[in-house]
Amino acid sequence: MVKKGKLTKNIKSALVNIDIFDKEEDVATMIRRIYVDLDNTLLPTEGNLPPKFFAYADKFLGLVYELRQSGVFVKLCTGRDHNSVEMATRALGLLENNQFFVIEDGVARFNPTTKVQFLNPALTPEILEAFERVHREWTPRILLEFPELFEYKGNLVVVNFELKHGVTTPVEFFYKKIKKLLEPLVEQSLLEISNSGFSVDIKPVANGVPINKAHGIRWDTTEERVSLPETLYIGDSMGDESAVRTTGYAACVGNAKGDFKAVIRELGGHVSDYQYIEGVVDTIEQLVFSRKPKLIAS
Repeated sequence: MVKKGKLTKNIKSALVNIDIFDKEEDVATMIRRIYVDLDNTLLPTEGNLPPKFFAYADKFLGLVYELRQSGVFVKLCTGRDHNSVEMATRALGLLENNQFFVIEDGVARFNPTTKVQFLNPALTPEILEAFERVHREWTPRILLEFPELFEYKGNLVVVNFELKHGVTTPVEFFYKKIKKLLEPLVEQSLLEISNSGFSVDIKPVANGVPINKAHGIRWDTTEERVSLPETLYIGDSMGDESAVRTTGYAACVGNAKGDFKAVIRELGGHVSDYQYIEGVVDTIEQLVFSRKPKLIAS
């Protein structure tokens, strides 16, 4: 993969032909897939929608349509389950895309248009059985020890713990506690624990490789015969780190966590000045179309 820190980009003709210049060789490529996180990237996880959300949702949908005409697709890549993704897809107007999205942190690919879903082939029966035990035995124990948390329901495999309403303790505190509690299972390479910024996520590991967003993107691009240097990921937290270290281009919205912004800068990516969906629109306009987005008046 071409290193992000060495990229310069020159948009040719109308849409997304991009020349990437490395020190040693010129490699012509194109952004063909744009993966976007859902929680706290496109949409705020808590609180009200931003004041100009619907106006920027229309702009986002317009960009999706414009890109689709040249065979470039915008996809969700999220830790949420298929029901949540279908609801978000309808709200954002993405049903016409007829594309598979990476859901549940790489555990599955789901097409909200056709409702077809595939489990990651790396998930062996042994892994699925192990996570059934995590759900059955470890989840009640963790919830008993940390009553400030609740389990996010709906996932097939991944276990998510989120803060109850009104809890002000940072989720990072519970992440460290749960990671220490499950350390023997982590050391046996049975699971991985990560912090998405608003939840603690327990994910499967297959043959020593975590099944996470990066794994899901590699699977998705392989199925669609798209190379990783031709992909862009837009996220907001360290739960997206594996993804941005996998895709050819990296970006984050303005409300992203400070440590994640540092990762994006390290990779030579785009740190938007705008929050949530406005930041996503800004990123696509600047990275893909090489143009300044027109601001929407309040």
